[in-house]
Amino acid sequence: MAKVKFRQPKFCLVDEAPFGLAVEEKFSSTTKKVGEVLSEEECLRTVALVLELVVDSETPVVKLLEQQPTSLNIDKLERRRYILSGSLAAFREFYREYKEQKVVKALLIFLCQQYKPFFGDLWPKHGILPPLGISYRALSPEETLALELPIRMRHHYILSSFVLAEGDLLELFELGFRPVLGQKAVEEWILPLEATKEVGEIADRYLASLEAFPEPLKRLLLPQAVARQGFLLAPLISYMALFTRLLSSEDHPLRPAVSELLAVMKEKFPEPFGLLPD
Repeated sequence: MAKVKFRQPKFCLVDEAPFGLAVEEKFSSTTKKVGEVLSEEECLRTVALVLELVVDSETPVVKLLEQQPTSLNIDKLERRRYILSGSLAAFREFYREYKEQKVVKALLIFLCQQYKPFFGDLWPKHGILPPLGISYRALSPEETLALELPIRMRHHYILSSFVLAEGDLLELFELGFRPVLGQKAVEEWILPLEATKEVGEIADRYLASLEAFPEPLKRLLLPQAVARQGFLLAPLISYMALFTRLLSSEDHPLRPAVSELLAVMKEKFPEPFGLLPD
């Protein structure tokens, strides 16, 4: 009979994610860290891309922004100069949603030239007539970190991993995260230390009783304490929201795990996380 193992929730920094042209190397490095948990398609959601857009005329950008795209973070740096960022998967989604826009057609030309393994399958059969006066380039980590703080907060990405109880995942979705989820660890439960002794035997019996049910029903009957591994790729501003919310209550069950991640972030990014209390 399987025995339940109890563990505590945990967040860990995996990588700083903004980078320049070496996307294939970055993707390979990241997939080595997460590939045992995620499929290759899901790995596209764990690697970020930060681009600068320069246009001769504001008109095509205005037409795009009028549609209020949400797949990517887009900000204006100065007149006729913009910054776009998101995961590789988000850029694919962005193209599919707005492929008739001139700015987006030019984007796919750039992506297929620089990152063909990740975007080549999106190339239309009849090709694309290159729009004039629109150019892209990838920003290096140094350039991203040199941006003014409000812009840097939205475009410097961090990849972290977590192990949380199934029931605690709602916190991440409520904060606007789109976590990349691995498999449930059916025999691992997340519970407060003080509860593990009295729950231990009951948990073992309950888990054993589920063996009588078919797999789809068994998974529906699993408790909310079952552990779930996953990853968060998000800009600094999203992590600020995570820390602010989960550290606001002294008795929040995720506070110890989030505090450990905050300590690492304060060391790497004194501005802005140094302003947050421990």
